[in-house]
Amino acid sequence: MNSKELLEKLNKYPAAEPDEWEKEAIAVAKSRTDDEDLVSFDELKAKTSRANGKVSLRIPRQLHIDLINDAEEQGVSLNQYISFILASRAR
Repeated sequence: MNSKELLEKLNKYPAAEPDEWEKEAIAVAKSRTDDEDLVSFDELKAKTSRANGKVSLRIPRQLHIDLINDAEEQGVSLNQYISFILASRAR
């Protein structure tokens, strides 16, 4: 079955009505979002295409040592530790 046939088949099925929980979640999301804040899919795709999850960063050797020691004390990898620190301070 090619994509056109699949799309035609899918279009024959009616879309399911959202249940009460979904309707409430949609209403809450809409109340928290101004139309001006919305980003188009193409804009979002362009922004995220540059983010591959890797950051190369030069830091002083002693800071690197301190971070390694702190991560070991927490029982996590250096990557997990730095990700946690950055996430807790973001925005």
